[in-house]
Amino acid sequence: MMFMTWSALVFSVNLLIFYTKHLPGEVYTTSTFTGFAALAFALAGPLGLRISIKRILNGAFAFAFAGSMGMLVMIANHDSDFLAAMVFLTRCGHNLAFCFIFIIHTELFPTSFLATSYGLCSFVSRGVTLLAPLIAESGNQWIPIGVLSVTCLLGLIGSLMIKT
Repeated sequence: MMFMTWSALVFSVNLLIFYTKHLPGEVYTTSTFTGFAALAFALAGPLGLRISIKRILNGAFAFAFAGSMGMLVMIANHDSDFLAAMVFLTRCGHNLAFCFIFIIHTELFPTSFLATSYGLCSFVSRGVTLLAPLIAESGNQWIPIGVLSVTCLLGLIGSLMIKT
């Protein structure tokens, strides 16, 4: 499940980065909203003190999935005004998931296997991520956002199935 969750996270982050230039609307506005999504990193500490790590990880993937589905709706309705807000929501989910995927990893694996498991998860996720630029440049606006939604959903399913 960690392979699936980690790969879905890294793939969806990179796919959104590569596809941002193809989103309708002003690319600078979208990029600005993407930058403000780094505020999720500031929330990670206070959230981690109050809520279980698995719940935060599940919520982060749920935010990313909701944002990606919102992106599909905004593109279908040709509404580029709120598209940047959906990108912001998706990136906030990604950023929060990145914070806590490392923490939950330390709870799942013993210390003697931790470095190896980090390496294996990173290797597999980077291998899967090689497909992100190809999908982002596919030419059809529905394919990248659809794949983004599916990978966010796979990350959510994987994070729900992790046993801590």
